[in-house]
Amino acid sequence: MPVIKYDILNTFTSVPFAGNQCAVVILTAENAVLPDEMLQKIAAEFSLPMTCVLYPLSSDSDTLRYRIRWFTTTIETPLCGHAVLAATHILLPAAAGHEMNVVNFESLWGPLSATKMVDGKIGLEFPAPAAKAVSEENMVKTKEVLNEALGRTVDITGVQDGP
Repeated sequence: MPVIKYDILNTFTSVPFAGNQCAVVILTAENAVLPDEMLQKIAAEFSLPMTCVLYPLSSDSDTLRYRIRWFTTTIETPLCGHAVLAATHILLPAAAGHEMNVVNFESLWGPLSATKMVDGKIGLEFPAPAAKAVSEENMVKTKEVLNEALGRTVDITGVQDGP
């Protein structure tokens, strides 16, 4: 088994042991061919809410490019915002001396972008997928769930499903 570089971060906090935990795994040319089953086992081993796996792609002088995937302890997910934030927090300082402020990611969700802003914060850009209308049956189920969760009757004019 090759050596795999990883970091564990807590996002959305400045307090230790708080926030949203995430493991960030950065693969190299030697281990970028790990099978999905192995990636899932790595995420299960971390036992964190999310593990993101990064594959380096070609970069230019001012933009880093990575393929990104997200795994819970049991499944791969199409998107995880706090893991994109964690990955960017690791990648941009690692590019120190190259004045890189942008990371472009290729994902199951589509292209994503993260930019280090002038104030030092990280801005995230995610595509808004076209919504698809759901069946009448799913609309009724959604209304039932909302009514129970809110403890009152709500009027729903429409429900749409993402990708």
